[in-house]
Amino acid sequence: TDIWVDAKPASMRHEDAGICDCVAPDDGSPACGEGCLNRCMLMECDESCPTGAQCSNQAFQRMEFVDGIHVAKTSNRGFGLFTKERLQPGKLVVEYRGEIISTERCAERLRTIYKGHHNQYFLDYAHKLVVDACRKGTIGRFINHSCNPNCRIEKWYVKGEYRIGIFAAKDIEPGSELTYDYRYDSFGLMQPCFCGSSNCRGVSRFSLWPCRHLRNLTIPPSSPCRVSWPEPEG
Repeated sequence: TDIWVDAKPASMRHEDAGICDCVAPDDGSPACGEGCLNRCMLMECDESCPTGAQCSNQAFQRMEFVDGIHVAKTSNRGFGLFTKERLQPGKLVVEYRGEIISTERCAERLRTIYKGHHNQYFLDYAHKLVVDACRKGTIGRFINHSCNPNCRIEKWYVKGEYRIGIFAAKDIEPGSELTYDYRYDSFGLMQPCFCGSSNCRGVSRFSLWPCRHLRNLTIPPSSPCRVSWPEPEG
């Protein structure tokens, strides 16, 4: 799980849990598919789900991650994340974890312990909190950017707290490198893109939406921090 530094994880009361209206199929096949109300809102069901053990909308809680992923050296982009398995669209590959810190502590770390470091990655969590995976986290932090990605990043609501996952966006063959479109704010120099895709933009795309809490903080220009967050659907 994440390491909570500047906040405490919330615990959802049973009466606050979102209960879907799905019905378990008589043939025992999985329930809570694409039409599940909770799934549509990026919210996982819990033990109160009316479909019981047939519920398929508890991937984070059941740790249904991909076992066959590994970190390997790429030709021109440092280390990257690769899969040994064939992945189908929508599959939860790995959870992005780290230390949950405040935006103020994030800025402080950029000025101090991360000063001069070039691999500083943060994800906007919520409520002026940031996921810092620089020192502690899963191998999800090794995933590289691509202008034509095969994965996407999503933030799900699970039992009162957000959990961030990397999901397959298309069919992915064994041996493929896993990538997603960073869509990040950068403090410092723009980063050139080496993804090699036919639609490569040359530099990773910037979005002003993710880091609204960090804009008012003083961050040294020498800190090329990338704060990544997915753009809203629609």
